Amino acid sequence: MQSASENMLHRGPDDQNYHCLKPDSSEYYVFLGINRLVINNKISGIQPYISDLGRYLMVFNGEIFNHQQIRQELKSKGYQINTQTSEADTIGVGYKAKGIDIFNELNGMFAIAIFDKVTNNLDLAVDFPGMKNLLVTSNKNELFFASELSAIISMKGRHYEIDTQSVDRFLGTGFIQAPFTIYKNVIRLSQGRLLRASIGKSIKLKYQQIILNQTTEKYTNNESTLEDILVRSTRRWLMSDYPISSLISGGIDSALISAIASKDHQISSFCFGFSDNHLNSFNEIEEAKITAQYIGAEFNEVVISQQMFFDCLRDSLLIHAEPFAGSIPSYFLFKEISKRFRVTLTGHGGDEIFGNYGRQPIFNNSGQIDLAKTYFQLYSSQAPNIFSHDIFEEQARNIQKSNFYYNDLFSFELHNELVNDFLRYNDIYSMRFSVESRSPFLDKDLISLRLKKPQMFMSSNIYDPKEKLRQIAKHYLPTESIHRSKKGLTFPFSFGLRDGLFDCDLNYIIDKLMLDDLISKHNNYYLKNVIQQFNTGNNKDLELIWRIICLWVWYQNYNE
Repeated sequence: MQSASENMLHRGPDDQNYHCLKPDSSEYYVFLGINRLVINNKISGIQPYISDLGRYLMVFNGEIFNHQQIRQELKSKGYQINTQTSEADTIGVGYKAKGIDIFNELNGMFAIAIFDKVTNNLDLAVDFPGMKNLLVTSNKNELFFASELSAIISMKGRHYEIDTQSVDRFLGTGFIQAPFTIYKNVIRLSQGRLLRASIGKSIKLKYQQIILNQTTEKYTNNESTLEDILVRSTRRWLMSDYPISSLISGGIDSALISAIASKDHQISSFCFGFSDNHLNSFNEIEEAKITAQYIGAEFNEVVISQQMFFDCLRDSLLIHAEPFAGSIPSYFLFKEISKRFRVTLTGHGGDEIFGNYGRQPIFNNSGQIDLAKTYFQLYSSQAPNIFSHDIFEEQARNIQKSNFYYNDLFSFELHNELVNDFLRYNDIYSMRFSVESRSPFLDKDLISLRLKKPQMFMSSNIYDPKEKLRQIAKHYLPTESIHRSKKGLTFPFSFGLRDGLFDCDLNYIIDKLMLDDLISKHNNYYLKNVIQQFNTGNNKDLELIWRIICLWVWYQNYNE
């Protein structure tokens, strides 16, 4: 267990602690370990947390931005909290007072494990948006959990079987949808899920959902504009004993968060780009620099060559410990940020809350969104003949089971790329370099209000889904930044493949994956055709080619 914790030392290099106990009425041992990255409360925030009488034992990863508000409420009801500022103490006493209901009140990003020595219950909980995750593997005799998959699979003496359906999930969409992972016997606890493990003669599991039906502050239509709410939410996420940095691009989301933050803090912004002349179309550095100068933020360029990108490709992919095909530039950004900062802000969630990417859902005869067909429409163009409709129907069923599906495109987007791709790589890459990444658009109050009062956020202009956000941005950003379309953290893998910077035989890869039963004969035939088209200069299925390569990099390492 110590070895597994040390596998994640990068997530918390400041403080490493463990606690092991054997409950009186159980044959099991309970071991909790924590690697702490200090952002606030260096002295008073030491973990694992142990309650006054020793009943509750807790480890906690993340930040709770309304913990002082919760603390005051608990004190007013007669509960004693020993420290002045520790979030862990607030959660621990809150759990004593309210049980698992305390998780409904937390505004922030978190993964929490609390063991009750009296009931022998272990509760695992994660924040609703999915900014923090827990990986869990269990049987009737044991349960392991960790913030990263790499820690789970580092435990010796355990076998993890590849889930070939997750290979299909990955090749079909570019990510593996929670609760699944690449392994059959490992799940990902995400998006407000609560897992209770009752420890007796065996371990019994029960899943629940955190309730997202209330805001942490009071808002009225007369007193609070959308701008007021966004500003208050952003300021709440600036809680830190250390200087704050931000990611900034040519688009509006990260720029607006940076601009609001710069009203109260001196912000240092970071933007990614390539040094190669033929890749200038991928760069947003000049656009981001204009924004940074306008809001008075220090501007930092993180510029690499195409060669450097591919030289670091293997390392940047294997960090995830399962197939990954997302934003590699984030790896280089957080690596550079970590040289000076522990906290950075991002614009993740802005598209989902305000824009929905301009996508149009497919409706059934009852006027309800047909999730499976909407999924298929979204991803089938990237791999039209390779996968059955089953993986999209499966994901549709998972979304509909959630307490947070409101039959609209917003709640669909919350369960799609945001949690399964963007927030996942954001956490893995930032914490790899001991940086805490925060996304104020995903403040609980903003999401709750968006679900309750969509009219406050939705545009009346079908050609500009972010009209409401642009109206707010007029008070903070230059005109050219408000109306410019962002390029995103994209990367030119097609150039590198054609230039021979990543040496691989795609036909051999497909044959090997089929021989090892990771893909079917039907998919082998189709993928061979895709590769043939690519080799003749056709870029139609580049996304799929990239996923094949990412899958292969992971699979080679798995076999090693």
